[in-house]
Amino acid sequence: MRIDSKRIGFYVLFLCVVSVLGCDQVQKFTQRISPKKEKQGQLQIQQQAATGPVSNSAVQQPQSMENVVVRVGNWALTKTDYDKRVAALQEMIPDFDPQNKQQVRFIIEELLQQQLFVQDALRRGLDKDEDMEIAVQEFRNSLLAQKLAADLLKDLAVSEEEIKAAYEQYKENFTVPFQWKVREIVVKNEAEAQDIVVQLNQGSAFEDLAQKRSISSSASKGGDLGIMMVENFEFEKMAQTVFILEPGQVSNYFKGPLGYYIVKVESRTGGESQSYDDVKAMIEQELLMQKQQNAVLEHLDKLRSEIPNQINEQLLGLSPEVNTQK
Repeated sequence: MRIDSKRIGFYVLFLCVVSVLGCDQVQKFTQRISPKKEKQGQLQIQQQAATGPVSNSAVQQPQSMENVVVRVGNWALTKTDYDKRVAALQEMIPDFDPQNKQQVRFIIEELLQQQLFVQDALRRGLDKDEDMEIAVQEFRNSLLAQKLAADLLKDLAVSEEEIKAAYEQYKENFTVPFQWKVREIVVKNEAEAQDIVVQLNQGSAFEDLAQKRSISSSASKGGDLGIMMVENFEFEKMAQTVFILEPGQVSNYFKGPLGYYIVKVESRTGGESQSYDDVKAMIEQELLMQKQQNAVLEHLDKLRSEIPNQINEQLLGLSPEVNTQK
């Protein structure tokens, strides 16, 4: 299967920006969080960027490529980190083939080109740009918040007993969704709708009248709308009308967007209770989300009481206006 190279390029770039698996920019961000983990090679790049361009002799100096798949200046991507990135890429693009030499060369070239830009940006001092500093700070804050949230939620789980209790409590809500096979006739005026209702009551075939007199796009199919669920109906009045009809019944006419409507329900399925096994996964997911939300909110309440915090509502224009008239 052929994979669009632009799509791979996008995801490679995405991994370089948001992954913490070794991209120089993200390494730079995480280094600001944990400065003690900086590597000598990365420090050397920053020092060279501050002092000026790297000399040709420094660039051309041979360096070991043992367990390194690509090297740009003093930045290197090890085979281990490369394998991690490939695994992450496969999660985003399941049909990516790490054995495909063309795809592998494309990825490596994308990484190499990006790193060339990164190192040139460092040499030019662009990492000292005010907007860049703000972006780094915001990215750092986001990583820290995500890490804390992950730590708070990692041990949360839902027990079998909790799932069963929720099922029993809300059992009446767990039903198979209704589906109807519906036909319609749509005419422009009320008099015509009345005439059609009379003909239907006298035994005329619904399909024949739909083909001859309906102005709806379904007329050519005898008014057949196919299988409908509640969310598929064109407007609420139609859904309400169909819901109260038994299979085989025809409605009176009612007003709608295109004129006056008459509908017939040919069949109906659904409404049966869903078994515990059918909804167990859904209930578990819902309960887990509730636990996670509660855990985050409770921790926020705790932090509000522990860490001084204040909002200047007056400066933001959020406080009620003060009447200064005497």
